[in-house]
Amino acid sequence: MIPDGAVIMSGADLMGTRAFGVILDPAFNYGPLAYAPKSWVKEDPAQRLILMQSSPLVIPSRVNASLCATVV
Repeated sequence: MIPDGAVIMSGADLMGTRAFGVILDPAFNYGPLAYAPKSWVKEDPAQRLILMQSSPLVIPSRVNASLCATVV
């Protein structure tokens, strides 16, 4: 999606809408969520594992406040 050697920059006034991508997990029905917490217990030694998944995505409304440059 972004070629090698490219740099993306934006200004403070980029503005945009925050959206969420799909959580690639069947336990969450492959839905777009702000976050998807998951925990499970593993034995020997006993421990609880915690996982937090998120796919934030900013949809810019002022695209002229950003740039993509190729670094040589």
